[in-house]
Amino acid sequence: MTVTASAFDKWTDDDIRFYAGMGNRLGLAAPDLLLVLFAESALDPAMPSYAKKDDGTPMAVGINQITSTLNKALGLTEAQRLDMLNWSVSKQLPYVEKSLRLSAASRYDMPDAGGIYVANFAPARLHLGFDGNVLLYDQKLHPKAYAANAPADTEKKGWISLENLRQALRKNLGSSKFQAALARYRSVTGDARAVRISPPPIGSTPIMDRPRAAGGGGGGDLGLAAAGVAAAVFFVWVSRR
Repeated sequence: MTVTASAFDKWTDDDIRFYAGMGNRLGLAAPDLLLVLFAESALDPAMPSYAKKDDGTPMAVGINQITSTLNKALGLTEAQRLDMLNWSVSKQLPYVEKSLRLSAASRYDMPDAGGIYVANFAPARLHLGFDGNVLLYDQKLHPKAYAANAPADTEKKGWISLENLRQALRKNLGSSKFQAALARYRSVTGDARAVRISPPPIGSTPIMDRPRAAGGGGGGDLGLAAAGVAAAVFFVWVSRR
């Protein structure tokens, strides 16, 4: 997919300041979240994904690649979701914030951008913690979700881990386009925090289950149902430059 070279130029300084406030409201480090959104869409509000769809209808749209699974929760009709591709950044950002709030990302102390990405990719797995070996999708347990994102399994081990997300984020972190966007974000907001990506785990043993803490956060059933926010377009952004 061709990515617009000046996608972040579509953001005004006011958009960037709103975005920084959004990070504060959600309790998420804005530089980490910026990398996640760059991985999703190169920060382009007009970015569509046609992953696995051949009827001409985008499966995911916009800055956070919203899918139809979230229409009801976000208060959107399908026509409105598809029209997002014509929306300004300022009009889209409140829906980005709502989608992240639905993912339960704000209920966790996120250690890095990888943790935030799990909230988009497989929010029902957030309760498993943030070890790189946390299993997100398994070829046998979650055949459809795994098949839609099989290129993410770079080791061809039959399961997609949190470390696989971090591998892709590291690649995006090195992009000159992301570094330019990050530099502009910093100049507008004064936020000099570094983008965090945890190092690879030792070994490769999947963490498949862990009891939920009583009253603790978690994506619950909404998590896997809403995972299409990112999961359906993962194979697109893995190779994006």
